[in-house]
Amino acid sequence: MESRKEQKQRTRHFRNQSAEKSDSLTPKKSGKEAKFRNALFLIVVLLELNTVLLIGSFVVIRRNVVIRRNSELFFKILLENEEQDLESSVDNIIKDIDQQREDLREEGLTEDEIRAKVQSWLYSKIHTDRFSESQYMWVNEVVNYEGGDNYAIRLIHPAFPQTEGEFLSTKTADIRGNTPYATELETAKTTGSGFL
Repeated sequence: MESRKEQKQRTRHFRNQSAEKSDSLTPKKSGKEAKFRNALFLIVVLLELNTVLLIGSFVVIRRNVVIRRNSELFFKILLENEEQDLESSVDNIIKDIDQQREDLREEGLTEDEIRAKVQSWLYSKIHTDRFSESQYMWVNEVVNYEGGDNYAIRLIHPAFPQTEGEFLSTKTADIRGNTPYATELETAKTTGSGFL
């Protein structure tokens, strides 16, 4: 029987012989093979780096899309609030006009006198009121709902006071070729009010 010490030596000897055999079975690596292995390793690393960059780019693009969507949502909410404020202002002015007319009728004024007083008050109010972003109101009186030349009279316009009293035409085009007065008239006829 073999002692433990002899068994260990034999196992070591066997391992050494196996290692020598496996080394003799695998040919020695040449410089070309080493370069090839290094190039292959570099390609794998570059592919992994490219994948990481691609995922990072996707995250940045997705973030930009989210920011753009949030900006569009914010702008939409802001615009809706502006429209509500303007609509509320117009409604309040109409209520004030109606109340003034009623009060002036009770005082015994004629319709022409009432119209002149209300128009004077309205003229002053519209010329002094301003909204956000320097927005303003103006008043055109439609005299012909069929449109065309002289379809309306510009009564009050704070930005262009020199044009007050002039007739307007639905045929008038702006610098882009649009016909804003025709659009304005169509909106008034179909919905009664709107934002242009």
